[in-house]
Amino acid sequence: MLKKVILITILVFMPFLSFAASFDRDLYFGLKSDSGVTQLQEFLRDEGVYSGPVTGNFFLLTRAAVKKFQEREKIVPAVGYFGPKTRARANTVLAQKTAPVTKEAIIEQIQKLQAELKALQEKLAKEQVSTTTVPADTTPPSFVKKPQVFKKGFIDNSPLGVHYPYRVVFDWAVDETGVVDESVTCTPTIKVAKPAGRLTEYFPEPHTDYSCTVSVKDQAGNPVRADVSFTTPNWINLLTVFTNSFPEVEVDPYKLGDFTIYNGTTSDVLLANFETLIIDEMDSTPNRARKIYLILRDGTSSADKLISKTEFTFITEHPKIGSPHKSVLSLGFDVTVKQGEERKFSLWVEQFKYVKSGKLQIKTTKINTVTNISTVGGWDFLLTKEPPL
Repeated sequence: MLKKVILITILVFMPFLSFAASFDRDLYFGLKSDSGVTQLQEFLRDEGVYSGPVTGNFFLLTRAAVKKFQEREKIVPAVGYFGPKTRARANTVLAQKTAPVTKEAIIEQIQKLQAELKALQEKLAKEQVSTTTVPADTTPPSFVKKPQVFKKGFIDNSPLGVHYPYRVVFDWAVDETGVVDESVTCTPTIKVAKPAGRLTEYFPEPHTDYSCTVSVKDQAGNPVRADVSFTTPNWINLLTVFTNSFPEVEVDPYKLGDFTIYNGTTSDVLLANFETLIIDEMDSTPNRARKIYLILRDGTSSADKLISKTEFTFITEHPKIGSPHKSVLSLGFDVTVKQGEERKFSLWVEQFKYVKSGKLQIKTTKINTVTNISTVGGWDFLLTKEPPL
């Protein structure tokens, strides 16, 4: 039906859309295969001043015909150049030949079209045959793999910070393809860094029982749901990865960086010390065999409370390229972090001298606590400097 209606509409309105083309640019001797010249030759032929072929080439016959038209229409000079005066006169002649379309004629044509459409609709209604109705899909999908915790555990550098080092990923499968809607809802609410469908990573609170529901709808909107539950452990998490350049001038004391500790357990935790690894790849004669002090403070400024001050002496020999000196050092950290508390601390160095180039890395290898509880994370401070040109 739609094709017939479109065809009728085109046939009815074609007369209103038809009009004579006009000349909009100058034409002159020497033009070849030009659409404007083709139009001009057809016009001159209709005017009875041109009897040559319609080729689109403006040569002697076309120029002579233009002269005849100019002489007839009293256009001077009559030199055979189809310029502004000649174009204007030709467009006037074309306009006079175009039949005017009146408002009454348009209304009459529209009325005829409406009548034809109505007759066509009535005819189609009579010819329409009954069709069998396809029953709606009311069967919900079913799980061929029940929802389960696919991945769980601690990760480094959580996108949600020190509070959320524990990650959970769910997995499931249904017996239908073309699933249009899948979702996971948990009680209590669980945090998400970035939604990614089934690959979404969830970051729960510590020591919490979670009850989650996986909901799936097929293309017909039929739902299916299944539950999955899990419990998160306690954790003490320490987070910092910090890279900086050696100072251009000696600064004493010099701050290596800040770190944050979060107590995600059900009780206060007393920490004991940090076991650290010092990797020395510095080109620094003033620091060779030099004694320095590593200082831990309860806060982020040099005026904050001193926690511990530990001496360390750099090895006398310069390290070889690709073979840095490695030393282990224990830093005292007699600090109690309360349940659910998140606190900031800082690491400083005293008596540290100028470094020409190279690297110095100080990182934790283990966090010891008086309370028997496992810890995750750590800090890693790296100072670098490129060799001078």
